[in-house]
This record gives sequence, C-alpha cells and structure tokens, in this order.
Amino acid sequence: MSAPLSSPNNLYIKLVRQDDLPFSVLLAGLPPNRQGIAAALYSFWRGLVPFALWQEDDPYNFINSWRQSIFFAESYSGDLTVSQNAWVDLQAYFPEYARTYILDVLNGLEMSVGIIRFSCYEHLEHYLMSVGGAIALSSTLIIDAEEIQASSRNFSQPIRKFGALFLWWQLLKHTNLLAKEGKNFIPLDELASFGCQESDLTASSGNPSPALKQLSEFILGRLMTQFSMLAEEMQGFPPILAEAIGVLSKDCKQEMSLALKGGWSLSATLPVMKSRRG
Repeated sequence: MSAPLSSPNNLYIKLVRQDDLPFSVLLAGLPPNRQGIAAALYSFWRGLVPFALWQEDDPYNFINSWRQSIFFAESYSGDLTVSQNAWVDLQAYFPEYARTYILDVLNGLEMSVGIIRFSCYEHLEHYLMSVGGAIALSSTLIIDAEEIQASSRNFSQPIRKFGALFLWWQLLKHTNLLAKEGKNFIPLDELASFGCQESDLTASSGNPSPALKQLSEFILGRLMTQFSMLAEEMQGFPPILAEAIGVLSKDCKQEMSLALKGGWSLSATLPVMKSRRG
C-alpha cells in the first residue's frame, strides 16, 4: 500500500484554507499538535460527504464501499485519494474511530439518498441528529479527545445538537437547489401552516410571496434561538471544544442575521459569506 502522508499538515491544511470556510479560522485556534489531525479529518469529510450526497451515480454502492474499506485501510493499494490518505492517518491517531463513529455517519448519509421529505420537525430533527450530530461528535473527539474522554460529564448530546443545527443551516442556504432535486428540508406541516407549498421553494427567488417570507423568518428565528440555547448547555465544556463550537455557531448566527436583514427567503440560494472576524 502507499505510505500515509508523512507530513499531512501541508496538504490537509492547504485544503482547509483554499475552501475558505470558518473551519480555517477554527483550525488556527487549535494547539499546533491538533491542527494536522483536525485538518486531516476535514479532508476526509470533504471527499466523503459531498460525493455520497450529490456527485456519485450510485451513492448506495459508494457508501457501502466506504463501510468495507474503513475497516481494511491496510488493504489500500496504488495511489490513494486524499480522503483515503486522510483515513489512514486518522486510523493511526485514533484506532477506534471507525468502529465507534464513522458507521453512524455512513448510516446517516444513506438516509440522504433519493427523495427526502419530513412530515414534521421531529422527523427532520431525527435525520439531522443522525447525520450532522454524528459528524459533529466524531469531529470533536478528534479535536479534543483526551479531555472529553477524561471528563465524567457526558458531552455527546449538546455536541450532537450543535451538529444538527449546523447541518440544517448549511442545507437551508441551498433550499431552492435541493428542492429541485427532490430534497426538502422544510417540515411539510410548517409549510402548510404558513400557507406555502413545496413548489414555492423552487419558484423564482426575485419575488417571494409574503407567506414564504414569513416562513423563512420563522425558521431562521427559531434556529438562531436554538443556537443561543445551545451556548448555555456548553457551560463547563473543555476550552478547546467550547471555542470550536462557539466559533462556528457565531458564524452561523451572523449569516442568519444578515440574511434576515437582507430580506432573504428560502427560495433564494444564499451566497457564500466570508468570515467577518479578523
């Protein structure tokens, strides 16, 4: 097999920075001995999640192939993809990572294939916790594994909540495009209660209906409140972990605030916003 990258920091950190995400700011705030492995984790997700959801002709086969390969990294041969190389490095750093967490993520990704609709918020929340929550929990264990495992407190539920909220906001920003692919992440009962239909989500974004504007304001207002409530649950978290979740939560809330001030609605794709912190 090809040897793991001897200096993963250079390649992995470069990928993080070129994508221009809040994660690059988070990465800079981590201790030097955590930056390389955290960037490797990002590189792993970068090559797994988007392909499983949008870029593979046979996503079920793609997900199943990862189910098999994560347990047999030693059998990799030939030139490895960045994700495979990142996985080899993650395995060396945290051997139990695959068996404990990655399968949960893959199961969640499988829920994302095909047409997606949720009758109510409770059903949507179950999906978000299964996908975003699992990714967040596995990611934070890489960032701050020792302190989390040494603590007597169970951090898993707040971490999963953060992952669910973070994922939902990323999906909401692309509601229009996802709805055109048959993936609707707005609960159907909430659409109906505001007098909206699924077709409103794919309509021209130039002139959204008053009902859709009201629905958009309701959903973003609730999400911002949920992020604020989560901050209270994070009291007593290990410092590195609290900082990581705090940075990403702040970015999400700032984006939502700007979107509301700009009159954004769910039928419009929200442009990528640069980090507002120096």
